[in-house]
Amino acid sequence: MQFVRTAQADHELITRVTETAHRLFAGAQPADAGQQFSILQQVLTVKIVEHFAFEEKYVFPALLDGNPDAQWVQIITELLMEHVPMVEAIQQLNARIYQRSLTDYTGDLWTAVMDFLSDLVTHAAKEDRLYQSVLERAAGPVHELNSPARWMRDGDRT
Repeated sequence: MQFVRTAQADHELITRVTETAHRLFAGAQPADAGQQFSILQQVLTVKIVEHFAFEEKYVFPALLDGNPDAQWVQIITELLMEHVPMVEAIQQLNARIYQRSLTDYTGDLWTAVMDFLSDLVTHAAKEDRLYQSVLERAAGPVHELNSPARWMRDGDRT
């Protein structure tokens, strides 16, 4: 279950990055915004893409090995499918950041980055509900309270 705990720690980092981005850009001057976007670009390119690769290579296969029923396969497949447009969004954001001069950071780029980070936090919350369910299952008998069906049903109320 160490893979799951590592993924959860990454999700905590994603939440902190999002909160920090909101604070940094809220009062940033244009030149400062350019530097902040550059740092954020590195986080997007390296940490988040590596995190997705880690989940796809280690976490999800381990979960499927331990939970091969159709419900788990469906949940994990849906989460995997969400990675594809997010990686594409990272590539698009990186291209937009790269094309700007250090003083040409307009609200539309900031909005696109914040929207992406919001989507990323929502995705991470879905995975965290799955991971918590897996950890609870590993700790003892499965109850309806921590079943995947329950957290998928309750998932929109994060």
